[in-house]
Amino acid sequence: MVPKDDKSMCLLKIGENCTAAGSECMVGTTCKEQTCMCPENSGPNTAKDKCLMYVGGQCAESGDCVQGVNVVCNSSKCACTSNKYAPSDMMDMCKLKLNQTCTNADECGMNTVCSTTCACEANYVAEENRCGMKVGGACTGDTHCVMNAECKSEKCACSGTYTSDGDYCKSGSAAVVASLLLLVAALVTSRLM
Repeated sequence: MVPKDDKSMCLLKIGENCTAAGSECMVGTTCKEQTCMCPENSGPNTAKDKCLMYVGGQCAESGDCVQGVNVVCNSSKCACTSNKYAPSDMMDMCKLKLNQTCTNADECGMNTVCSTTCACEANYVAEENRCGMKVGGACTGDTHCVMNAECKSEKCACSGTYTSDGDYCKSGSAAVVASLLLLVAALVTSRLM
């Protein structure tokens, strides 16, 4: 418990049970599922007495952002330091970008290894600071696959109107444009001969 600002009563910390009659969660938190919790896109500090914003959240200073994970307040938003990025599934921490010097795999993102620099695991391909399983590769969920692909029957497959372009998926309209350009080039070449 933490004292209320006016010292009239103690308030419950983040993670404490909030079912007792007359009990109150600390300022900035709410009682959800009988537990005091931080608002969406934020999490508790180590002492569990303050909610800190995840990457992308509003801030006035770096102390308003999640701690110890290379996050700073930049232009009133919590952001990763320059050689790091926030994986979409881990907005509460920043990971080293691909090809950055590392000392262990925990510093790198999902599906990576550390061999002096962050690199993709075998059968994974680099794609915007992340490593995704290439089209046709084995998967257990959509987050393992390259962008614009989904895990179908335990294999990564392009979703919706996206088509396979080797290891990646590209927009169906881009594939049509590329095919038309090849067709036009072939027609022009055949007429010149």
